[in-house]
Amino acid sequence: MNIVIYFQKLTQADFHSISYTLSRNQTVVVQYAHDEDSDMFQIGRSSESQIDFIVMDTVPGTKIIDDISASQSTISRYACRIVVLRHPPYTARIYAAGFDSSKNIFLGEKSIKWKSNHNEMDGVTTNGILLMHIDGDQFNISSKPTKWKEVSVCGSVFDLGEGRLKYNYQTASPSNTDNILKDGTLIDLCGATLLWRSVEGLKHTPTRRFLEFELDELNSKKPQCPVGLNTLVIKTSTFSSISSNFSNPYVYVSCGHVHGNHQWGVKNDNNQLRECPLCRTVSPLIPIIPGLESSFYVIPNNDNESTTSHAFHPCGHMTSQSTALYWSKIKVPYGTKGLKAVCPFCSIALSEIRPYVRLIFQDSIYSSRDLLSSTTQSECSSTCRHVPMPSKGNYFLVMSNQQEPIEKAEEQNNNVFDEEPQQDTMTSQEQTTKHDIHAWRRNRSYIYQRNPLSARPCRDRLVRTPTVIAMCGLPARGKTYISKKLARYLQWIGIKTKGRNSILNFTNA
Repeated sequence: MNIVIYFQKLTQADFHSISYTLSRNQTVVVQYAHDEDSDMFQIGRSSESQIDFIVMDTVPGTKIIDDISASQSTISRYACRIVVLRHPPYTARIYAAGFDSSKNIFLGEKSIKWKSNHNEMDGVTTNGILLMHIDGDQFNISSKPTKWKEVSVCGSVFDLGEGRLKYNYQTASPSNTDNILKDGTLIDLCGATLLWRSVEGLKHTPTRRFLEFELDELNSKKPQCPVGLNTLVIKTSTFSSISSNFSNPYVYVSCGHVHGNHQWGVKNDNNQLRECPLCRTVSPLIPIIPGLESSFYVIPNNDNESTTSHAFHPCGHMTSQSTALYWSKIKVPYGTKGLKAVCPFCSIALSEIRPYVRLIFQDSIYSSRDLLSSTTQSECSSTCRHVPMPSKGNYFLVMSNQQEPIEKAEEQNNNVFDEEPQQDTMTSQEQTTKHDIHAWRRNRSYIYQRNPLSARPCRDRLVRTPTVIAMCGLPARGKTYISKKLARYLQWIGIKTKGRNSILNFTNA
């Protein structure tokens, strides 16, 4: 009786404590003293006053959770706690479990607990708190993911075993990873994944105002749908994927061509698969939704990187290239399906084959300098899978995702590729360029069945025929000797030229 009264006094006292129930007759109570140099923030599902951040289960693709989903939550009421120093460097540490209204943490008899080598009690919660640090100094594209680890009640970090019940925490030595939160650290609460961002890291990421500014700048260029020829407007508010508004932009996930909502190219009465009018690629057509949560953006490689150049697949959230590359390689716990890469904006699992797609608008919104900013000319040569490209001079490629449409396009355009260029006076560099053009025209076998517009470093012009002419590695200005018929064909598909027909001058337009 005296033991029960003493235990009640300990648990009801005005200080924090953790109770480890070893058996029905044995309980260890660890008291915690007040620290004037740190602050504690608690995270959990409970709506009590001691919980600073209320977290609900993440339902992929939705923003509202009904009462049924909330009652079946796998997140603990008192999931974890974070202790932050009040003085520089403001170190933040995470611990499993949180204190309830009586300032206690109870680990029952069936919970996993042990006594360390220093004769100190420790344990883990029922659902577990997982932690993953990034391998890098900054939250950028160079950072690499590490293995997920589990955090104990006292802050020790352990490697994940094959099974929690079989894993011996007492004999296992703690991992070399600490429980200090860094910029880009991921925290899994068994139902929701949190991203920890530091103040220094957020200074280098795009702000919400900057994201809206780039979105307005994209809309000001008035991108058009190649089929309906109507102006596409990317709105900040989300819309239904079956919306009949033709101004909403959609993208083909295989090729990246941006269109409006149209019914052209539906395959076998399947609204999911459609044929792209520009490149004849069959793929789903998904809506484009702007990603306006700035904390999910990684630090860009350069200041000129656009935040509206890529989109996640299959959700369609628009983002930057660095952000798309980073989150496509981050694997987070995805329910009972193991680890999967998810979209940070909606938590929908990304496609394993093509997790993101580069957006290609009809009117060449992105310049060649933007497309070639992070890729060298040698990488462009290997990406296009063509014959070796010259190190100097201007050139163009004739590529298609199928070999048959190329022959048909040549017949429709009166064999514009078969006429020899005029015998003009050329320099040695221009002769080299002329020779390379003829070599590519003769070697038809080098044209592979590959989507041409997926080659990231290519500056492409979209045409209404199956043949796509992509100009790669072009400087701001230059000239190339071509045939008159080919020059007229290029002018017909929209490539601006000036000068004689036999000399094609590429301009910034």
